[in-house]
Amino acid sequence: MNENFIIEERTLIKYIGKYIGNDTDIIIPDNIESIGDFAFDGCARLTNIVIPEGVTSIGKGAFESCTSLTNIVIPEGVTSIGRWSFGGCEKLVSLSIPNSVTSIGKGAFEYCLSLKNITIPTGVKIIEEYTFRDCLSLDKIIIPDGVTSIGEKAFYNCEKLLDIVIPESVIRIGEDAFAFREHEEEFVRWINKTRIIQLKKGSFAEQYAKENGILFKLL
Repeated sequence: MNENFIIEERTLIKYIGKYIGNDTDIIIPDNIESIGDFAFDGCARLTNIVIPEGVTSIGKGAFESCTSLTNIVIPEGVTSIGRWSFGGCEKLVSLSIPNSVTSIGKGAFEYCLSLKNITIPTGVKIIEEYTFRDCLSLDKIIIPDGVTSIGEKAFYNCEKLLDIVIPESVIRIGEDAFAFREHEEEFVRWINKTRIIQLKKGSFAEQYAKENGILFKLL
């Protein structure tokens, strides 16, 4: 019901149902064009949500720390997903990102502990830093040809992501982008030795793998 939402000029500013009820399933009203920053932040009981057609942007932290969220439908037409928008959604298992998306913000899916697979749309050119940090269950991701940059710690501690194809279009890879965290005695160190990256000979990715001691095989 619309009384559970603060809406201004077709932007959903805030969901206030979490303060007056225990909603687990939410349908966002029609005629919304954007979901505002931190609109559903901390809705810990929320399990399912449907975003209507017509929404074009999801603001930063929009669904951050929705710790029970297991399912969300993002419609075609959304072009941007903000920073930390799904950070800490620890029960989110899978997510379909429409091809209309061209921008995914920093840390958008960090600490999504149950997220198993995701496809990055072909229009995305930059994978920002920390985007998939500590996605401990992530075992499959498709990085499309056209991506030029993979940010610092973008796949930091994705311990099940052992086989990755990096397209030839990538010309920048940030520090510890594919590193694992390993506890040893009383300190933490970062290792790259058990991950295999698939790449093309002569590519920037090959140079990066050699410089960082990452196992690789040629496509």
